[in-house]
Amino acid sequence: MKLEAHKIPAAIFDQRDSSYNAFGYLYLNVHWQDEQIALELIEESDE
Repeated sequence: MKLEAHKIPAAIFDQRDSSYNAFGYLYLNVHWQDEQIALELIEESDE
């Protein structure tokens, strides 16, 4: 994971319906001090 490579701890919370995996959300949780860096790294990987 790109965040781990930059030593940014993150936790993923899977709130999807266990029956279908089509409803619900995935949440990525990072410390508020790392938020801006995490967003920049995620945006870089989407390019």
